Parts: sequence; C-alpha cells; structure tokens
Amino acid sequence: MWPFARTHRPNRQVFPVRGTVFYQAQRAWEAGWLPPEVPLLLIREPTNAYDPHAVQVWLLRPRVLLGYVPRELAPVVGWQLRHHQIQTCQLDHTLGLTRPGLRCRLQTNDSWQTTWVRRFWSFYQAWSKWRHPIRCRDRQPH
Repeated sequence: MWPFARTHRPNRQVFPVRGTVFYQAQRAWEAGWLPPEVPLLLIREPTNAYDPHAVQVWLLRPRVLLGYVPRELAPVVGWQLRHHQIQTCQLDHTLGLTRPGLRCRLQTNDSWQTTWVRRFWSFYQAWSKWRHPIRCRDRQPH
C-alpha cells in the first residue's frame, strides 16, 4: 500500500507534518508565518537516535523547525532527497484552531520516477518484514 495521500497527479505527494507540538510550529502559526503554499525545506537527519531515516521540515524565512516527515514515509522522502527527485516542497494547508496541523506537499520530477520509488517502497516494506519477522503464536521463543 502506498503511504502518501492520493492525489490526481502521480508525481505529487501530500502528507502531514509530525511533531509540530514539540517544535516551533505554534510560534510560526501565531506569528502568521504560515500562509498557504509557503516553501518549506526538507533536511535529512541520519544522526537521529530514534529514526535514522528522519527528515526535518523547516520554514525557510525565518528559519524555524516545524516538525518531521512521518516515520513511515521518511525512507522514501529521504531517498528522493538523496537522488534529487523533489522539485518543490510547500505547505499544503494549515488545520486547527488552537494549534497548527500542517500538511506538506511534495512535487517530484516525473511519474516514472515516482513509480520507481513506489517499487522501492514495496521492496523496503518486504525487506523490513523479512528482517524483523513477527513471531507466530504457536512458535516457541528461542
């Protein structure tokens, strides 16, 4: 299953920004720095102790950390960043009355490359299931 939200264009991906409560998204939202379609910056963070595939979402001006790409999407977005597949990254829209709920929109190069990324994602999911199998109920632990 493809984890991004479905859109009418195969090379456009929309996803929520996670961790906005813990970073400066609230301050940016209250200051009015988050108009629709404001450009965002994605930065890989391989030194993250909790997720080696983590990707940060930054507001360009002023330089503010808004949150992270969701954990299940971070390997794909990180791959796209490493291989220069992302054309634009914008704020899709802001949800919420008391705190921001941000959605990010990525525009990738071509639909065939997006198809390749989907194949990579399927392979990665299969590999991770093989690497970390779920124990069966009737199987005895070692």
